[in-house]
Amino acid sequence: MRYPRTTWVYFVFANGGLPAINTAILYPFVPAPDNVNMEFLGLIDMAGKSIVLAVLAGVSQFVYTRLSMGPRGSVVAAEASFSAEMARTFDLQARYILPVMVAGIAYFIAAAAPLYWLTSNLFMIGQELLSGRRFGGNK
Repeated sequence: MRYPRTTWVYFVFANGGLPAINTAILYPFVPAPDNVNMEFLGLIDMAGKSIVLAVLAGVSQFVYTRLSMGPRGSVVAAEASFSAEMARTFDLQARYILPVMVAGIAYFIAAAAPLYWLTSNLFMIGQELLSGRRFGGNK
């Protein structure tokens, strides 16, 4: 079975590292490493589980969802319809259940994926803050 290249990177971390290094395919000026360190900043093993990264990924997802969706609107009883109720249900699920799911999944997989989620969420939070300041006066 063929996997996309992004899946290969995940499997490198999920399987605990790189296989044996084939020195025949290295350039002559590249020394072959004795071992490959799978720790991020010397603190977190990227092949193992990390409760810290899982919690941070969930919290960053919660913050990003709150920023991107804006304030919750109240549904007036006269306007209560099926579509309004569906929108309210989706809003609640996206705000509260999605971050819990992200944190739960992030705990059970290799720590490289939660690090990716945390990093991308932090960049998206920064983007939301910058665009909110820039376009805030046009409301």
